[in-house]
Amino acid sequence: SETRERIERIAKEVGYRVNRHAQGLSHGKTRTIGLLLNQLTNPFFGSYVSILESKFESFGYHVSPFETRADVAREQELLSLYRQGVCDLVISLAHYKISLDDEFKGQPIIVRVNDYMGTVSKLCPLSHVVVDYGLAIRQLIPHLESAAYKRLGLILHRANEPFPPRQVEAGYGTLLYEVLAKSSIECGPTQQIVAHEREPMQAWFDAATTLLSRDPSIDVLLVHTMDQIVPVIEAAKRLGRTIGKDLGIVTFDDPAMAEWIEGGITVIREPTLQVADKLIELAMARLDHSPKRLAMKVEAELVTRASTRKSR
Repeated sequence: SETRERIERIAKEVGYRVNRHAQGLSHGKTRTIGLLLNQLTNPFFGSYVSILESKFESFGYHVSPFETRADVAREQELLSLYRQGVCDLVISLAHYKISLDDEFKGQPIIVRVNDYMGTVSKLCPLSHVVVDYGLAIRQLIPHLESAAYKRLGLILHRANEPFPPRQVEAGYGTLLYEVLAKSSIECGPTQQIVAHEREPMQAWFDAATTLLSRDPSIDVLLVHTMDQIVPVIEAAKRLGRTIGKDLGIVTFDDPAMAEWIEGGITVIREPTLQVADKLIELAMARLDHSPKRLAMKVEAELVTRASTRKSR
């Protein structure tokens, strides 16, 4: 113990820092976690980077983020980072194509997947945390009905188009279509428009302008994520619409700003802290050489705010 204290004192005096790269070479480990996400500028993914970096640091790991830019082919390429010796394990926060996962089975890869119909977890061959949005979407439509909304407009990322795709990986569109069919709210093919997460804010402004102009009777909008909400609201205002009165707004994700824009935006919230804890639990099990596939589930929740509280 005396020798240890003496070495630690000298190391502190001379400003010594551990060379992680050298350690990795000697142990065959990088002590790095590759984290795949759509966009670093998106507050939703940015919050995950911050949370996971802090938590993995306590285990002696560094998190290195990589943007997939919501591109399936790029994500597939980045899932191979482990094979390339870049990191010890890969976590993908935005995983679109579970049908392409067979080539990665048995590798240290953890994915976060969205589920809407209760089937994704059974099909995903990788260790994963599934975020179940089914209950929240089923609660959303009755909430909109209770506020007397009649026509729903959809501004969607391409992977979530409800018309005509009707397969597991089509996103929330399939479930939404089924729930709407049993409600009094109308939503047909002419009431949706598609943009891509990679496109600039101007594209989402233009999409909202086009949709609301061609169908002025739309009285509530479901927007892909909170990251695109500001240009959509601006487009609505320029067309003379008032959020929370003659036009409702709903979106996914719940960054801090959601509570303050337009008196509060109704969201379907993913509990990021809970998901992050489960991702880390699965990651540490895999890093301890647990070979079996592990799966955990977290439920999203509907948070109603002023943007959808139109009076009857």
